[in-house]
Amino acid sequence: MKTELLNLIIENKNLTDEQILKIKNILDILYSHQIEALRETYLNKKGIVVLPTGVGKTYLEAATVAIDIILNQGYRLYVVNAPRIILSYQLLIEFYQFLVKFGIDSRYMCVHSGHDLDESQLEEIRKDSGIEYAKIPATTSSTEITKMISLTKRKKMPLILFSTYNSSDRIEQANELTIDIKKVNIILNDEAHYLVQNNFHCLIEAVKCEKQFFFTATTKITESFKGQGMNNIEKYGEKIYEMIPRTAIELGYMVRPRIHFVKTAAKITKDNFNKNIGQIIFETYKQHQYVLDGINPKMLISVKGVDNLKNFHSSEEYRMMISKGIDIYMVSSDKEINNMINGHDYSRLDFLNKLKEAGKNNDKRIVVLHYDILAEGVDISGFTGVMVLRTMGKSKFLQTYGRIARLHLTDKENLRNGNLAINDLNKYLKPYSWIIIPTILAEDEDNKEYLTNLIYELRDYGFKPEDDIKFTETDPAAIQNIEGPDALLMLKKKAPGVFKAVDGVIAEYEDERIASLSIEDFINEII
Repeated sequence: MKTELLNLIIENKNLTDEQILKIKNILDILYSHQIEALRETYLNKKGIVVLPTGVGKTYLEAATVAIDIILNQGYRLYVVNAPRIILSYQLLIEFYQFLVKFGIDSRYMCVHSGHDLDESQLEEIRKDSGIEYAKIPATTSSTEITKMISLTKRKKMPLILFSTYNSSDRIEQANELTIDIKKVNIILNDEAHYLVQNNFHCLIEAVKCEKQFFFTATTKITESFKGQGMNNIEKYGEKIYEMIPRTAIELGYMVRPRIHFVKTAAKITKDNFNKNIGQIIFETYKQHQYVLDGINPKMLISVKGVDNLKNFHSSEEYRMMISKGIDIYMVSSDKEINNMINGHDYSRLDFLNKLKEAGKNNDKRIVVLHYDILAEGVDISGFTGVMVLRTMGKSKFLQTYGRIARLHLTDKENLRNGNLAINDLNKYLKPYSWIIIPTILAEDEDNKEYLTNLIYELRDYGFKPEDDIKFTETDPAAIQNIEGPDALLMLKKKAPGVFKAVDGVIAEYEDERIASLSIEDFINEII
């Protein structure tokens, strides 16, 4: 596939040896599925690329731009859209790192309401590359964007604009102000399922472009093929590449899921849940740590609302966990919480950079709480488990789960160099991605259907309820290695509502399995 794509790219192109070598070097670092998807972005003008979280979507996006720059030297205009500023910053850093690695010079600009980028991290990447320093501003001013477009045209350089969806229309306004109006060459829409929303959908055609691609892990569709859903081919194009999660797991690109039901010691009810949020988080953390058996926990918690964050921040357990060396990260749009690490406030970008470093550090124990901020796209390696304290739709849950489905960096390297076999799970540092559910939440009548739907969605990830469920309690004497069928029996005894939901799913799984048997196999099974 690599040789085929290289030949396809250089066919009928009068390329120099240097151009060919750069393209070859890019293809050499990509996985086979990234090369297959890259082939489709090269051949098509529009389309949807579906890739599970953690299998190299950003590298694919960066490679799409990098090869276009190599093939079309001089001024080119690219737009990389994202739903949030924090994700836009991350994409910029990763694109910058990718292009500098291959000696590709470009100019960059942020089109959103965030601050100018702290360039110290980029300076370290740029060092010894031979690429000159250039400031990376952030603006929503069409006038400022126009100036940058005009500057890069004069210098005959490519320009990459990293925009949030709700600021992207400023790019078209700016482009129309330039003397020599040209279409944007390529638009890449990250977390493209956001474009289905009413406030974003109109932006799909707001910027005139030659090529446009939509990247997501979870497509959203509507009943009508003419609606706002991603099954509207006129707007989004065809689905040009797709990898399902089960395939990604089987190929060793993602970690398989397991559910960990936690029973707290205190008598916590739906009514006093928020008041006892500190105890719930501390007890759950201890049980998660026990299940990991020697690996330091890095736990992501999606809370119900800002009140959860504030109550936890004021709790005795919050102070106690910090005193024990557990770093507590909290992020929210609420000014009282903002971007907090162990009680100290940081800028959003500093918060993200510190979190990324902590994620890579095996010695760090961290708990990260957020309300609808870190659900999509943010690449933090090392998360061992996620606790979801609120009901979510399918797309939101799968995006949240994607934060913990990434391979541990050590496992990833060992798989790449052949020191670890894909199915040799007992040798992984992180063999599973844990979905942690306090039974008090699952016992709530309002959440039983949600729990059932959650388990159904995990089926696409190879999840088997009878094998992939664990149950623990807070009392140290009761914390045992209870999993598989034994965990189901414990759920039946201690959390009957949870057991009923799980058992119903297992029964339907079995009905589907039997229905798929041939008549001969069915007869052999019942004899």
